[in-house]
Amino acid sequence: MTIFVTNSSSNVTVQDLTFDSIWPSTNGVGDKVAAGGIWVAGKNMVVRGCTFLNVTDAINGENKPNG
Repeated sequence: MTIFVTNSSSNVTVQDLTFDSIWPSTNGVGDKVAAGGIWVAGKNMVVRGCTFLNVTDAINGENKPNG
């Protein structure tokens, strides 16, 4: 993950960023790559205005962020 927000975090904003990887895509389609965007947990997490290009996961909310 490029940005990792832990369970103890609160009031975090990620805004106006572009996430991309070093691996190329072919005709606009890429294979699964070892690059992710944002892994979120904690409270009051905001992601807005971001662009996700050749990454496997844009936002991973597996740890159940709240708010």
